[in-house]
This record gives sequence, structure tokens and C-alpha cells, in this order.
Amino acid sequence: MFKELLMHMEKYPFSSIQVAISRLIMSVNNAVRHISELNGFAIETKPELPSADRLETAENLIDHYQLVFDYIRSSLSEKRNTKQERLVRQINERIEQTYTDPNFCLNQLAEELDMSPIYVSRLYKQQTMSTIVDVIQQLRIRKACELLEQTDWSVADVAEQTGFASSSYFHRMFKRSLGVTPTDFRRSKANAQ
Repeated sequence: MFKELLMHMEKYPFSSIQVAISRLIMSVNNAVRHISELNGFAIETKPELPSADRLETAENLIDHYQLVFDYIRSSLSEKRNTKQERLVRQINERIEQTYTDPNFCLNQLAEELDMSPIYVSRLYKQQTMSTIVDVIQQLRIRKACELLEQTDWSVADVAEQTGFASSSYFHRMFKRSLGVTPTDFRRSKANAQ
């Protein structure tokens, strides 16, 4: 787009192009600064470039200022990814803290984050290749396996302690996930020792 803009400006005197490009760069820098402030991160407008009046041809302008735009684009992308990674860590921590609550769900999580459930779900899936619901379910099953191996609690108690709303739902999800019932899992682990 920048190159197209310069091509349309070719019929103007080079000094006018230099002034226009300088103003464009100042506007872009202001926009980047504003975006940075809104999103809580800083972007330094580097690499350092000569001022527009030191560049002698339109090609020099294109080459030098294309570097600025590429740098800004990659910096914004990097900062956005960092922010998204931070959000995924926050979601994972919240899941780890709250998985025992049978009412814990995507909607509750999104509300706590003050974001829409659709956005939270989409972002999490893009970053982790898993859904939040699947991660909660896998964590509950993993913790249930630990309790079945390490305690003599009843299956109903294990279900309750790991956030399953009912013992029958726990049985169904456990068998679907591991291919055996909780009782058979416990028995096989006891026989293996």
C-alpha cells in the first residue's frame, strides 16, 4: 500500500513527496503510540532512519520507510502474541484453581476476565489447539485418576472432589476418555502394584 501511495505521488515534486512522507510517518508513529497506550505496551519506532529530506530518490524513500512499517507491523504482532500468551496462562491458572467447582464453565471464566465467551474460546483454541471445555475435562479426569490411585475414596467422592456434577456423568466421561470405568481403572492400578 505504501508503494502504491508513492507511485500515485510521482507526478508531484520530490520535495512535496518528502514532506508528505514525513507527515505520514509522524501520523503512523502517533497511531502506534496511541495503540500502545491503549493496549498497555510500548513500541519503539526503530530502526532509526534518516529524515525524508536526506533521501534522494523515491526508491530510497520506499526502501527506508518500508523498514519502519515492517518493524512496526512485526512489533505489534509480537506484542499481541505476548498479550495473548499471557491471557492463555491466566486462563490455565484459573482452570487449575477452579476445576473442582462443578459449575465452572466457559461463561463463568469469560465473565471473570470481562470478555465475551466467544472471544475467549476462539483465542484459547487458536493458541493451544484445544478447547477450554476439553482442557477442564482432561484436568478433571487426570485428577480423578490420581485420587483413584492414591486414595480409597468411593468413586462418588472422587467424582465430587474433581468437579463432576454427578457420579453417573463422571462414569460416562471417564470411560469415554480412558476406555475403562473408574472402578476398573482403580482395580488395574492396584493389580499392577
